[in-house]
Amino acid sequence: MKLLVTHKILFIIFVFIGLSHAQNSKLDALYIKEKDSIGKLARSYYYLDFDKAIALHHENAKLMKKHHDTLALIRLDNELLWLFTARMGNLDSTSVYIMKMENHLPKIKDSVVLGSAYTRIGFGYQIKGYYRTAMENYLSSVDVKEQLPEHASLGFSYNLVGKIYELQNQYENSIKFHRKAAKIRSKVEDKNHLAHSYTNMGIVYRKANQLDSALYYIQRAIEIRKENLSTITRKRQFATTLKCRGYVFIALKRYHEAISDFEEAISIVNESDGKYVTIESYTGLLASYIELDSDAKAYEALLASKKILKEYPIKDLQVINYDLESQYYYKTGNYKKAYRVNQKRDSLNQEIRNENILKNTEELQAL
Repeated sequence: MKLLVTHKILFIIFVFIGLSHAQNSKLDALYIKEKDSIGKLARSYYYLDFDKAIALHHENAKLMKKHHDTLALIRLDNELLWLFTARMGNLDSTSVYIMKMENHLPKIKDSVVLGSAYTRIGFGYQIKGYYRTAMENYLSSVDVKEQLPEHASLGFSYNLVGKIYELQNQYENSIKFHRKAAKIRSKVEDKNHLAHSYTNMGIVYRKANQLDSALYYIQRAIEIRKENLSTITRKRQFATTLKCRGYVFIALKRYHEAISDFEEAISIVNESDGKYVTIESYTGLLASYIELDSDAKAYEALLASKKILKEYPIKDLQVINYDLESQYYYKTGNYKKAYRVNQKRDSLNQEIRNENILKNTEELQAL
């Protein structure tokens, strides 16, 4: 009799455990469905309303915390870091999410997530101007990704290492890493990332004054990118490459071809809200029209670039714009204005130098 009672009790316990597991599985499935749905909705707002996208991501973070989903939270913080850095240029939020991701690093067991985290932390530091720290993180991402079989984003990390070398005027090393990226990306069916590597190589060759090589690689990038303009991102990337070719044409003194590229780039990004490309394109137009002595056209380009720079005060571009503005006023005989603009340029240059000294000091102190 006691044995029968024991069996009944065990049966009830097993049934209860089974029902509990089933209930938990059902709750987990509902959570995953809700989490994925909110994430998808947030990403749909990336080109429409960033504030709405961020609000939805924060709502999702609360849901993830409620379900103790640590890996999902890490992935979301990683995505938010990229969003604030690469898409919004919000340096304050970038700093916050760099700190969050650095705190997450010891907890990340997934190598793919770890490689991505190092990449995005590095990009955050690059945007903030801390190139030494950016390079350290990029090289860490390379170390992780090189251990993974056929990791497509390894090419992205190589490109970023190449970019840091470019910013440090180490053009030979920069080209070396862009070539490594291109080798990986040439094996992928979607050639858009290969076009990105070719564009980067063109930029570096232009800075190194190897203009034939610069034009060759940018032309290859344009040929790839013009085949697929199906999304806003693809259109912006195509406009970026056109703008880069425009600057090669300026270096080659082919100003009319440069103007054509800049005007086409502006017409494309006006539809896709690419402010950085727009500023650089108007600056390129200004430089071209100054060389062609087209004063009225140069003045139009000057006003357009100043208007955007007032809204988006990117210091490096402001310095270039001040330099061209000074040239314009000097050529048109307005020497007093040229002098005042030169003073603004010199003051901003000094401000940038002071910031760079501070950043370099902070990085050295951290070693």
